[in-house]
Amino acid sequence: MKENLSRTPDAPVTGPGRTGDQTRTATSPWLYGTIRSVEPSREMLFLHQPQDDNQQIIHWLPHTRFRYHGAEVRPDALHEGQQISVQYSSDGGLKFAVEIDIIVEPPVVESPAALRQSLWPSRSGSKARN
Repeated sequence: MKENLSRTPDAPVTGPGRTGDQTRTATSPWLYGTIRSVEPSREMLFLHQPQDDNQQIIHWLPHTRFRYHGAEVRPDALHEGQQISVQYSSDGGLKFAVEIDIIVEPPVVESPAALRQSLWPSRSGSKARN
């Protein structure tokens, strides 16, 4: 039986058993959201998207890249509550992650009083004022 060769050049090649070189990432869309749960044994996670109040099921494959602070990490770095971005491709309605990036949030801004206190060195040995 002949293979259908009518695939457009930009169509992503996806699905289980594909290698990273066979997946075209240039046209793959991105999702952003919060991890609701991770199921490592099933190689999947549930992603909550706040703009749609929607939950997506994302599967990962052996060639999926996981990143944190720009460094490669293992899938066990994913946990509930993390903000992530996912580059994915679709196959038969399923979403397969090409790359999962744990979003690094900026440090929490402290209150002005806490910042002022941290700017001045502690003065041990000074007497308390009454």
